[in-house]
Formats: sequence, structure tokens, C-alpha cells
Amino acid sequence: MRKLNATFKKIDYVLAIIMVLFTITSIFYPIEPWLFRGTHLTIALILVFLNMPARKSEQAKEKGTPTIIDAILIALSISVMAYIYIEFSELIYRVGAIPTKMDIAIGIAIIVIVLEASRRAAGMAFMIVALVALAYTILGKYMPGLLGHRGYSIRRTVSYIFSVEGIYGSTLRASATFAILFITLGSFMKAFGAEKFFNDFSMAVSGHTRGGPGKVAVLASALFGSISGHAAGNVATTGTFTIPMMKRIGYKSSFAGAVEAAASAGGQILPPVMGTVVFVMIELTAIPYQAIMVAGLIPALLYYLAVFLMVDFEAINLKLCGLPKDQLPSVKESLKEGSFFIVAIAVLLFMLFFKKSSVTLAAVYTIATVVVIGFIKVKAQKVVLKKVLEGLYGGGRGTMKLAPLTASAGIVIGVVTLTGIGVKLGRFLVLISGGHLFPILFVAMILSSILGMGMSTIPAYVVAASVVAPALIEVGIPVLPAHLFVLYYACLSTITPPIAISSFTAASIADAPPMETAFKA
Repeated sequence: MRKLNATFKKIDYVLAIIMVLFTITSIFYPIEPWLFRGTHLTIALILVFLNMPARKSEQAKEKGTPTIIDAILIALSISVMAYIYIEFSELIYRVGAIPTKMDIAIGIAIIVIVLEASRRAAGMAFMIVALVALAYTILGKYMPGLLGHRGYSIRRTVSYIFSVEGIYGSTLRASATFAILFITLGSFMKAFGAEKFFNDFSMAVSGHTRGGPGKVAVLASALFGSISGHAAGNVATTGTFTIPMMKRIGYKSSFAGAVEAAASAGGQILPPVMGTVVFVMIELTAIPYQAIMVAGLIPALLYYLAVFLMVDFEAINLKLCGLPKDQLPSVKESLKEGSFFIVAIAVLLFMLFFKKSSVTLAAVYTIATVVVIGFIKVKAQKVVLKKVLEGLYGGGRGTMKLAPLTASAGIVIGVVTLTGIGVKLGRFLVLISGGHLFPILFVAMILSSILGMGMSTIPAYVVAASVVAPALIEVGIPVLPAHLFVLYYACLSTITPPIAISSFTAASIADAPPMETAFKA
């Protein structure tokens, strides 16, 4: 991240807060989807180009002001959105059908901007996938067999991608509605001390057991990982205290890093929030949030049971003891201190399962609960106001990288819809597997892991869901199990060699060999 000077820090701060307040306002005063999602994306793009330099060098990060290129990209982002607002009444009728030359120019501009923003946010991997997808629409007519299609002109491709079927489609909607609110909820909980509660509670419950710090890492990463929305980010957050503790009692550094990486990756499949990827799944499958949450609970618990047992077996092998109880927090005291986080989660579940409210409204009520109970507990208006602003700012900043990634995912989804490649790949997998279930699942597992390499959870899932899930559905697997299947392996790609972001992050904290840590994870 760039170390902004005072002026740009203020701009960054205000924009991030506006981004969240804009979403909350739209719940009560709905805005036309294209305009709503476009405004969300534009603010995110400005934040990305303000905060993330084109190059990752220390010199670029130290520079406190955006470069001329950043300023041009910000100006273009605003210009695209202004064009959509000005031309909207006519644009909705001609996009994808009879676009003007200006429509095409604006479409090319937003595609380039979004791809560059996604490169800065998550590296080259997802940008390359999106570029390959775009090339396929034009060059597919030259491909033989099942993968070939009649081919689409640049004009047709750009017009289709520059619409609510592409960049401004369902994946961006997930970022602009559900994800930003739950990221904000996580930010509010963090501002009011959730990290300390999760850590203290985990220490109190399991710190005294055999190999205790390893089990603390599993529990703390599960609790915090579900709301953090980013496996590598979770490693960086909880790993800074769990990994040194594990090393201190005798776990090998690579094993300590592997435990944290595996536990953090699992947070992305743990209800109720499932690392916010659940909201993209809602958009792609049209399955209710409650159904996905219930279906995901038992597999997630089994995953953590497996990680927990591996930690225990290693503790037996190394004859490791837990920490003395007098060095650990009290369960009663930790629950007393963090009770309002439990109340907030209870409110979320009550709104979803008993009141049957929308996911967005449930998130807003839960955020309000954290603020109200936090105010009762803190009893200082200035402190509470500071924490509220901190929570809003964290929500906007946390969504900053997600929005361009989901917009880039929209490019991939648009290409899949336009060309029908998802169905064709499904037929291809059925063909090479002879229609047998196990070979199809095995190939799907490998493909999901490969497609997810180098990506964070949401883009990894989107690519796998676009390419692999249709094949599983083609052979008769129901939609929800098919999407959960590819989600699990997309998540595991963050800890799987050769490109394992979460494992490498944990290895750097543990001062362990990266590949050894990744293989153990």
C-alpha cells in the first residue's frame, strides 16, 4: 500500500466511508442496478489507484502522492461513470445490440481500467484469466471440436461485457450489496475488540490442552477467518501471535505455519459468513443464503476436526504440553468481555432464520447491534463515534480490492454466457471421463485447484464455478453440492503448492521454508 500524504489520506478516508454509507442508503432508497453497481465500482477504483502503486517496489510505496498514470486512471474511471449516468436512458436500450462508437470506446476503457485495478489488487493471475477469456470470444472460431464457436466481433464482445451481463453483473452486485456490508460488520467487530475476544476465548478454551497453542490457532483462525473474507489476510492477522506461540512450545516452524494457513483457509467455508464468498454463490446459483449456510456447516466442522486432530497427533509425537492455566485468560471473563459479539451474531441468525429478512437488512441490523451495545459498554460518545468511523472506513477499505476483482470476474462470467463455454466444458469432461462420477469429480478437483492458483478466494471460486460447476451439473449433481465442491478446492488452492498465497504468508511469519510449509499445509 502507498503511504499517502495528509491530503490524500483525508480523501481516502472520506471516500471509503461514503462507499459504505452509499450502500446502506441504497437499501432504503433503491437505485437502478447499473447506476448503483457502477458507482460502487467507481469509488473502489479511485481507492485502488490512490492506495496501490502500479509497481510493488518500496520506492513506489513511499511516494505519498498518486502518479500521473494513477490520476489518468482515476479521471477515466469517473468519466466512464459520468457517461453511464448521462446516457443511461438510451444506453440501456442499445447496449449489447446497437452500440455507438462512443459506447465501444467507453467499454474498452472500463475493461482496461478494471483489469489494471485487479492486477494491482491481486497480481497477474486473474488478469491473465480474464484476458484469455476475452481472447476466446474473438478467436474461438479458429478452435476445433467442442471448444470452438462461431466467433464474436470486438464490437459485440465489448458491448456485451460493458453491461449488467458482464462487468456490472451479478458478481459485482455481490460486492456492492452483501459483501461490503459483511466486511463492514467484520470491521465494526474488529474496531470494538473482536480480535482480542476471539484470541482470549480460544486461549481460555484450548490453551491448556496438549499442544494448546496449535489448537488455539485452529479455533481463533476459524472464528476470525469466517468474517475476515481473505485467507492470507487472516493468516497475517491471527498468525502474528499464534505462530510464535506454537514455535515456543516446540512445534517446528514449518508445521506452525502450515497449521495457521490451513485453519485460515477453512474460515472461507465456515458459516455464517463464509468469508463473504457465500454472497457471490447466492448470485450465481440463486439459492437462499440460509440454505447455503446450513449445507456448509457440517463439511466445515469436519474440516476443522481434521485440522484439530492433525495438531493433536503432532503434539503427541513431540510430547508437547499446553500452557499453565494461570497464564491463560478465564473463559468466564473472556465471554463477559466479548458477550456483545455473541449477541450480534445471534441477532444476525435471528434476522435470517426467524424474521426471514433480506441478507442486507440483517447485516445492517447486526452492525447497529454492535454499535448500540458498544455504546452501552464504552459509555463515551467520542470513543464510540471514533470506532464507528473506524468501522465504516475499514468496510470501505476492505471492499476496495474486492470490487475490481468481482468486476473482472464479471468479464469471465460474461464470456462464459456469451460463448456457452461452460456447457461445452461440461460435455468435454463427461466425454473424457466416460460419464462416470468419480473420474469427473477427480478432474474437477484438479481443475478447481489449478484455476484458483495465485488468486484470493472469490475470484478463484468464480472461475471454478464458471468452468467446472456446469460439468458437475451436467452429470446430474445438484447445483448446491456442485458449487460447494468447487468452492472447497478453490479455497484449498490458497494453501496448495506451487502457488500458495496463504502458506507463503504463514511461512514468512514463521521464518520457515515456503514450499515445505505449503506441502505440510
